[in-house]
Amino acid sequence: MSDRLTEAFNALRAGGAVFAGRVRLTNWSDNARGMNASIRLDASADPLDNPVTHPFKGAHCSPKDGEEFMVLFIPVAREEAKADATPATEPEPQAAAPAEPKERRPTTNANRAGMMIGEPLFWKWIEAHYPYGCADKAAADQFIKEECGIRSKTELDVDLDAAATFDAIRRRYYAWTQEPVSPAA
Repeated sequence: MSDRLTEAFNALRAGGAVFAGRVRLTNWSDNARGMNASIRLDASADPLDNPVTHPFKGAHCSPKDGEEFMVLFIPVAREEAKADATPATEPEPQAAAPAEPKERRPTTNANRAGMMIGEPLFWKWIEAHYPYGCADKAAADQFIKEECGIRSKTELDVDLDAAATFDAIRRRYYAWTQEPVSPAA
């Protein structure tokens, strides 16, 4: 492991790193396919420092054989918060401590599908890209089931082929939502 870590640091020093900077953890989950983490690459406050293209543009994405990267996550916000929290004087007594937040349940593919089928924009995307008529939530639900070859959305969490198909649909849909809107004529 230390040899691979040394190689990663050498690549960083040589300018061969795809991205070096702060990231923010936006989601994590454990499911039948393994452990997953979603991160947001923080953009610089100076727009001139931000890359023109996404640092992972062109990288092969796939749950089975996607391109591999070396990652080292070091929590920074907690250390900064500890340093900032050192009081110079005695803290004032507080009335009542706030309730501890409940542990967040991991988001499953079935949950994601349920959220997507409720989005009217998703219905428009289906109509624009597939030979389906899609006017409501029921039609979007049927679309997901037919495309993924499932009878219930819960199968998206246990059937790897269905999950991969659903992931491809999600990626295409969300990429479409990010496309620039052409100016009105």
